[in-house]
Amino acid sequence: MTKPLYLLLVFLSFTATSFAQQGFSVSGTVIDTQNHTSLRYATATLIRAKDSILKGFAHSDSSGHFLVIVDSPGKYLVMISYPGFADYLDEVNVDKAVSLSTIPLANNAHVLQEFVFQKRAAAMRINGDTTEYNADSFSVRQGATV
Repeated sequence: MTKPLYLLLVFLSFTATSFAQQGFSVSGTVIDTQNHTSLRYATATLIRAKDSILKGFAHSDSSGHFLVIVDSPGKYLVMISYPGFADYLDEVNVDKAVSLSTIPLANNAHVLQEFVFQKRAAAMRINGDTTEYNADSFSVRQGATV
């Protein structure tokens, strides 16, 4: 092969490769639900849905906008997190540039106001050599015998 022809083939292969590598991206804006202000430095993470591999992440800018670029299309989990706020998790199908528009994050103080813990009797309890059953734990028909 002659040198000019060889150089032409190398140049064409690099050109074809650069056109084939299109960027796939996910973008959006993160805001606070209570104050309706943008959240600066929120973390946006893209995780491949089929095997949970981290494929990209970015931080939001001063206006709350983020852009995460990945190298291949597919289904991804988008997780947006910010200290003191509940995480946002969604599944997106990335086949081109995907815009999630505005993503509201709720303050943790507003997510969980009250939690009541009630102890429920176990359906079965072993006490030494005796097995005790809680009859209310089993649904039986009316008038059934044990």
